[in-house]
Amino acid sequence: MSGRKKRYWSDEEKREICGQASMPGVSVAQVARRYAVNANLIFKWLKDSRFAPDVIDVAAEPVFLPVELGSEMPGEFDLTPATIEPTPAATPSGRIEIE
Repeated sequence: MSGRKKRYWSDEEKREICGQASMPGVSVAQVARRYAVNANLIFKWLKDSRFAPDVIDVAAEPVFLPVELGSEMPGEFDLTPATIEPTPAATPSGRIEIE
């Protein structure tokens, strides 16, 4: 026997660790190193509904948004030759011109 004592994590500590591991941009490995716990154990806790945070995953369920197509708005899509020339306000934001 190695002399190591089995560690005990309270339910509140598990919830806290799982909450930190579920934050956007945070890896489970980072949280595991912070608390000196194996990352696989955190993944096990995350599968348990008692410890996993109540997070709504927006990407998990796609939603269709209503779109209305209709006639053009007055003045909005006037494509006469005078309005085709780009103006500073009409230049797309992803375009950069170097002279």
